[in-house]
Amino acid sequence: MERICGLICTVLLFYSLQYVQAVSRDEGVDDCQKKVWCRNINWAFRVYSGQSGGYIAKTDDYYSNVVVNLADFNDDKIVDFEEFKNVSETYLAEGFKIFDVNMDGLVAPEEAFIGNISKQLFTRIVENTFWIADRNGDGEVSTDDLIETQIEDFDTNGDGKVSLRELLGRPIIFFPAPIVSVYRILDSNKNEVIEEKEMENFISFMSRIFNVLDRDTNCSVDFEEFLAALDSCGLPHDYQLAMDLALRPYISLANYLIKSTIAVADVNKDNKLSMQEILNFSDSHLEVKPYKVVEPFFYQPNMIPIWYMGGHMDFYGKEHKNEEDKITGSRRAIANWLSTFQGFMRDQAFSGTRHGHC
Repeated sequence: MERICGLICTVLLFYSLQYVQAVSRDEGVDDCQKKVWCRNINWAFRVYSGQSGGYIAKTDDYYSNVVVNLADFNDDKIVDFEEFKNVSETYLAEGFKIFDVNMDGLVAPEEAFIGNISKQLFTRIVENTFWIADRNGDGEVSTDDLIETQIEDFDTNGDGKVSLRELLGRPIIFFPAPIVSVYRILDSNKNEVIEEKEMENFISFMSRIFNVLDRDTNCSVDFEEFLAALDSCGLPHDYQLAMDLALRPYISLANYLIKSTIAVADVNKDNKLSMQEILNFSDSHLEVKPYKVVEPFFYQPNMIPIWYMGGHMDFYGKEHKNEEDKITGSRRAIANWLSTFQGFMRDQAFSGTRHGHC
């Protein structure tokens, strides 16, 4: 996982876009089209911005709002290709640093694996989640950040605003205790707005959750630790198996793609990969394109373990036959996850001091 959350999405998107391009456009012959990264970014920009006159502007869809929030450096409320390309390379550089353990600007084979997530990266992910959610850029997260179509869907009383009760469907006090506890951290002053101080408190809370996952107190969490923490906190063994089956194949796939990229992109043959070599990487001469490996996993994923953990089907992939079974499955899933969440908060590491050095 410096590597499950930050890298799997980047690696799979990086390669899967190649497949989409291969079946959806005529291939160009210019320099950008020969470079995998540039080609993918160019495609991702054009496929959306064509609807907005060559720019990505905030509309009533989630994608445009995230892109503008992340890439609008000149604050003109629109994103051109250069801004889009720059922010993509910024996040690529962040991913590169994840692998560059010794910080020498190069990734060696022994560094190139998806193995663990550091506390620093975990915190950065939580912070970026708030940043993305703050659609209007006022430094706070509230229902004012909903897009217009969402407001229309949730505004049941027709006053043009969405209250927390309308958003959730019922008052917060009717939710299970663990959820209420988290809400009290997010909105301690009960004004239905997540302010900066409350965001900091929530990050601190999530940091303690991370401490529970970090079983060996080395300030990072690998996949085996993650599963061990779920076991220790009471997640049933069948759910642990489902979690393992859901994530491990993609960890292995991402590791394969990373190693394959290093083998091909290392043009100076120093057995290491630089950021520039990634940007210049071309697959035009490869007999077996990396996206051919990704395609069956990414476009036909095995969702059974995910749906099983949500209580929607059994391990054979069969959906519940009647409404009673659906309710029973859903209630079991909710009870299992809430019980595990309470297990996290009861764990000694949650309130202990063993992680003060992290």
